[in-house]
Amino acid sequence: MALAHKEKWHKIHLDYRNQADQEFPKLISQTFFGPGLMIYWGEGDKRLKNGIIRVANTDHRLLKVFIAFLIDSCKIRLEKIRLWLLLYPDLNEKRCKQYWSKMLNIPQKQFVKSQYIFGREKKKKVDYGVCSVQVYSRELKEKIIEWINLYYNEKLKQAGIV
Repeated sequence: MALAHKEKWHKIHLDYRNQADQEFPKLISQTFFGPGLMIYWGEGDKRLKNGIIRVANTDHRLLKVFIAFLIDSCKIRLEKIRLWLLLYPDLNEKRCKQYWSKMLNIPQKQFVKSQYIFGREKKKKVDYGVCSVQVYSRELKEKIIEWINLYYNEKLKQAGIV
């Protein structure tokens, strides 16, 4: 029974990757597709099992480009995007949420519970904490991982390296 269940999910995940293969030629010419993939490749959570598309950074510009990728290329509705903050003890959570909400144009109601880190350093390392952009979708995560592989191969082929 457990083996049949595992095989069922393996087939579903394989179907997601096959869909990604079919969508890739249309997506590759979109403005935010390449940059979004590169951001995820460098900064994103690659663990497939958790089903969370997650990029964390202190630069609102990088996160804004990633959000544009999610909305324009991945067709994620803005309401589905969640923000999570990692904060130092001397940072004001309300002020940090206001900053990230304004910079990313995401309502504060879409923030999940922030986390404070307590270490040897008592002073902040960053002014507004680390912001994590999150979307919960195993299907999309499978597709993004497949698109990264396809993008890598496509660009190497164009450069004559493959």
